[in-house]
Amino acid sequence: MGMLFMVIIITMKAQGLTLLFFSAALAHASTTIPMTEADEWKSADGVCRGRVEEVKAEVAASGHIVTRAVVRVEEGFRGKLPERINLEYAGGSVPGRGEDYGCSPALRAGEEKLLFLTKSRDGKKLSVQRGSAGARTVSRMPNGELKLEELMRFRRYHRWQAENAGGEADLTGAAAAQTLAAAGVGQGALDGGGEPGTPDGLMVDSVSGVPARWIAADSGQPIPYLVDATVLPVGVTQAQALTAVQNALAAWTAVTGMTFRFEGFQDFQMAATDVLTTDEKIRIQLHDTYGVISSGAVLAIGGREWNSMDGELNMSGGGGGNVNGMEFHRAVRGYVVVRHTAPNLANLKTLESTLCHELGHVFGLVHSSDNPAETDDTKKEAMMYYRTHEDDRGATLGAYDPPVIRKAQPQENTPPWAYPRYMTAHTGTAAQTSPGVNEFTLAGFDRQSPADTLTLSTGATAGTQGTFTLTDSKITFTPSANYSDGGISDPTSGAYYAKKLYRFSDGVNASPWQPVTVIAYRRDTVPASGDGMPDSWMVTYFTNKDPAAGPNRGPNDDYDKDGLSNLEEYRLGTNPTKGNSRFDVTIQPNDGMQWLARPWALYALESSADSFTWTFEKGIVPPTIAATTTAPKDPAVRRRFLRVRQVQ
Repeated sequence: MGMLFMVIIITMKAQGLTLLFFSAALAHASTTIPMTEADEWKSADGVCRGRVEEVKAEVAASGHIVTRAVVRVEEGFRGKLPERINLEYAGGSVPGRGEDYGCSPALRAGEEKLLFLTKSRDGKKLSVQRGSAGARTVSRMPNGELKLEELMRFRRYHRWQAENAGGEADLTGAAAAQTLAAAGVGQGALDGGGEPGTPDGLMVDSVSGVPARWIAADSGQPIPYLVDATVLPVGVTQAQALTAVQNALAAWTAVTGMTFRFEGFQDFQMAATDVLTTDEKIRIQLHDTYGVISSGAVLAIGGREWNSMDGELNMSGGGGGNVNGMEFHRAVRGYVVVRHTAPNLANLKTLESTLCHELGHVFGLVHSSDNPAETDDTKKEAMMYYRTHEDDRGATLGAYDPPVIRKAQPQENTPPWAYPRYMTAHTGTAAQTSPGVNEFTLAGFDRQSPADTLTLSTGATAGTQGTFTLTDSKITFTPSANYSDGGISDPTSGAYYAKKLYRFSDGVNASPWQPVTVIAYRRDTVPASGDGMPDSWMVTYFTNKDPAAGPNRGPNDDYDKDGLSNLEEYRLGTNPTKGNSRFDVTIQPNDGMQWLARPWALYALESSADSFTWTFEKGIVPPTIAATTTAPKDPAVRRRFLRVRQVQ
């Protein structure tokens, strides 16, 4: 840890705020309405029992992931179907990324499914009706025979089929039987693509079998959410709708470590499903004016997108941390869309429970059951049961729900966290031996355990331009050659010169994997072993790369007499020849703070009640020289100190 910081003393007074400054060296699924078995059968264009033969996913031109499947029809009940059908639905998994889409099923090759099918609006494609509720696993006994309930159901379907003879839809044109390769699925598409549920009740991706979670709660941060209320459910006011949203979120807050922050009403100007910004926010759209929900039996949908943090190094999970031995991907955006025209949602308790259910999908839970004849009361009375209960329970979780969500979002022992670190590596004609050069002290944080009790481990390495070594918590990079000055314009694009993953553990849970990434090179040849101040920087500010070419140009000198050494000025990104170029913080409206920063350096915001004992609040990795953060006030605290510290 370095000791470069700015302290802000904030005193709360009855008449206002006094600021004193000083510097010092330092998915996936949907909620459906109750329907009878006969209504479900009649609402579909086609119903069949089939075996999934192929499933592949790819990224479409829209930026969404699309999954296509081939199903062999083994028994038809409704509609004229060929021997094999092609299905297409939104969502799925590709390397490093996945979408759990609210209107989509979860299919895997080899599964036997009872499928309720519907034609697309143009009549050219078939999709599964009502998401996972329209793609049910066929129940069989250990000997392979159909269970009695399935056998009786299929007999009823055949009887209804005979009664409807001659009135069936012809789906052969929409279900042209061809392989996925013949259908034009691109190179690199992977078997899998669905997000099938596990016995744990969590969605997992089909490539690596890893679930995903939201990580904001680990560091005590709220998950932001926005609400599009430009159109509202029939008979519901904006205030009532927002209360329903907040009650739905509060149900999940009560049983996990998650909290939420309302960031205001916003017209998304598109379906919430199509806002592809991966800003780790939840967008709740209280209307479906963009026509996302195609079925009149569906009240709402919920889903999210996740990524594996590093598609090259982290396909096995861990980008979202590890909870009690289970690795997770990282959730990066979530959404809920409500069918505002549904008369059921005029009942505020039904609206609450519908929102609460869909948020469960946003947080990674699958349905407790898709069985309309479910006999397990725990599953049937769960918030995550596939049908709305419509009994005025509102946002009240069942006994099933809390234990499942806590597998991903613990209530008490939350995982540690850490931050990505970006390194400017120095090279020269000799090995760089100046203290602090080409090295970081890696820091981990935890809400329950002292930082010094956490265990550090490192993961995969990429790149051939040098080697990383770890000594205790200090990581050092040794370049493999005397590289010229150069840098990567956007380190978040995935470009790098060298990279290594690291994480911290509290003994039970582990932080998300974070990278140490070399993103720039700077030559430092005078002296030969370097002094921490690159040649180009020296020439820019002192016209000569040799510190001995003039007075007060050494790393420990203070050329402009502002209290910071030349080396500290380099590390802070300030001008060593101008005393007014300082590491100052400017207070902005709404508890904002801004300061002159070194891009991609790690800064720590810390608070104190007495200016002696400091508590870490959060880390900031600014992409530009203008770093910003917020420091929300606690109304119960009348006086506090804040400081921003650059972490070395």
